[in-house]
Amino acid sequence: DEIFGPASTRAMQKWLGLDQTGRIPGQDKALAKYFPAITSCTWEDDGSVTIKYFQRYLMQRGFGPGPADGYIGPNTLKAWRRWLKVQQWFDIDVTSVFDEKAAWCMQRFLNIVLGRGETAPIK
Repeated sequence: DEIFGPASTRAMQKWLGLDQTGRIPGQDKALAKYFPAITSCTWEDDGSVTIKYFQRYLMQRGFGPGPADGYIGPNTLKAWRRWLKVQQWFDIDVTSVFDEKAAWCMQRFLNIVLGRGETAPIK
C-alpha cells in the first residue's frame, strides 16, 4: 500500500527475529522529513532496536549505513535503498528519502521472504 506502517513494521521485526510491536520508537522528529512513508515511528529520541538490528544487517552486507545508532537518518536510508536495488527485484533510485516507492519495495521484499504469496522478480 506504499505506506510502511505498523503491519509492515511487524513484518520487518519478524524477519529480523525481534518482538513484533509494530512500532519504531525513539526517532528524532527532526529527521522525519527523510522518511515520509514510514508511519509507525514515535518520537522519544533514543533510537530503535529494530533500526539498530537493520543497520547491523546492512553493515554486515557491506552497505555502510553509518553507526548502528537506531535512528532512521539519511545515511541509513541511502544504504537501505541501495540494498533494495541490489536485490535485483526492484527498480529503485538510491536517495536518502524513504518514500512510497521504497515502502512498496520493502513490503514486497518482506512478503517474498516471509512466504506471503509473492514471488520474485518484481519490478
